[in-house]
Amino acid sequence: MPLSREQRLVLAEAFVARLSALEPSAWSRIAARCSALEGPTFDALLRRAEVATRPMVVPLRRAGGDGLLGMLFGAMATTMRVAGVVGALVAEFKPPDPTLPDRMASDAATVDDEHHRRQLLVFATLERALLPYAHTHPGMATAVRTAGYAVSCYDLLDPSELAGVYAVMEPEIPLADLQQRVGFAPDAA
Repeated sequence: MPLSREQRLVLAEAFVARLSALEPSAWSRIAARCSALEGPTFDALLRRAEVATRPMVVPLRRAGGDGLLGMLFGAMATTMRVAGVVGALVAEFKPPDPTLPDRMASDAATVDDEHHRRQLLVFATLERALLPYAHTHPGMATAVRTAGYAVSCYDLLDPSELAGVYAVMEPEIPLADLQQRVGFAPDAA
């Protein structure tokens, strides 16, 4: 059974609340798990782009199937991957914007729809938690951001894909803990 928009949002809110409360030692452990994504090499940049686009690309490839629709979805997935590489390249040379989380939160305050406002606040909180690490650990920031996005679209990814994207966070913020906090058990779905 698919989750409701509200259930997905509550999971994402629980994730960013836990993320914001992580101790420096937890961030160090996450950085160690993300070491292959770090560094200025082109290979590291491609790995960051792969991680960043994975939750969007895999469902497209899976949904496409064979034939013309498969080719169209494959082209869309490739376009997203290219955009991911461009984004990683830009991030390599442009320092993180320290005003982004506050601007996102300000934007949220102007939104009439409560659900949309809460979504914006989730992503503002996520960016605020990543800000101290975004420049020194771009690979970790990418992996944690992607894990947060994956939680926000929890049931839109198949369980193995979600586990793969979320693996970097699992030791620090177990997905089962988030599910329990919001009263959702995957076996009940």
